Amino acid sequence: MNAEALVGKKLGSYMLRRVIGVGSMGAVYLARQQQSRGEYVLKVFLQASSLEPLQYIDFLLRFRQEMGLVASLNHPHILPVLENEERDGLVYLVMPYVH
Repeated sequence: MNAEALVGKKLGSYMLRRVIGVGSMGAVYLARQQQSRGEYVLKVFLQASSLEPLQYIDFLLRFRQEMGLVASLNHPHILPVLENEERDGLVYLVMPYVH
């Protein structure tokens, strides 16, 4: 999937505004949360959407396990993961946007 194809789309309560980075697993977007009007970063794992069903389930299990570990980290130099979700076949995590 092309990273630009998601710009302007809603993912959960976030509107994807622009691509701020692309990597081997997916893309990072600047997003605005509709309720708070705050800006956040969403990392969307675009490659996961092209996996076979069993591979996708395995990816989701590992993703959730790793996000559980990441959520336990608390350090001033590590941005917290605020949310991690799977919606409409897209797996993503949400972090604060640092200007």
